[in-house]
Amino acid sequence: MGRGKGKKAPIRFILNESNAIATNSFLMLYPKAPLAVHLHAHPEDLSRVWNFLRDIPVEEFRRRGRCYGGGLQKMEPRELGTLDCSRLQEWLSHTSGFQYGEDETGQLLLVMEKDREASELS
Repeated sequence: MGRGKGKKAPIRFILNESNAIATNSFLMLYPKAPLAVHLHAHPEDLSRVWNFLRDIPVEEFRRRGRCYGGGLQKMEPRELGTLDCSRLQEWLSHTSGFQYGEDETGQLLLVMEKDREASELS
């Protein structure tokens, strides 16, 4: 939840480098297996991913989230998943071994090429 004014985004992404436990007023994002494996091998890319999330246009939050009285913007986890992260997707598609797929609900999934091959063999 937040109130952004002008070009200031109502929702912010904060990189938790302290391993602090967030209160229930924050949505925590954790990388799924393919991205987590990549970030473990290339920790320098974590700040790059964070910056891609921070660069999501303010209008995107306003379009996808909900607005309550007084200009309070709120995003639920499913709404967060609908944000346009095309710059992040483009970077990931050029990062070695990443491919995109969809789950049964149509949600975009990030998979590593070797994981895709393994699932096709089983």
